[in-house]
Amino acid sequence: MKKEEISKDILFGDLDFRTIAENPDFKEDSVREVIILLYENG
Repeated sequence: MKKEEISKDILFGDLDFRTIAENPDFKEDSVREVIILLYENG
């Protein structure tokens, strides 16, 4: 698998990390799972 540089904008778009941190429904494990799936299928 060829490694390419991915910018923060490409990966996260308009994601506001402050809003996520304040969201009681936010689950860190869910984000980890999405990143793993993106990596495995990318």
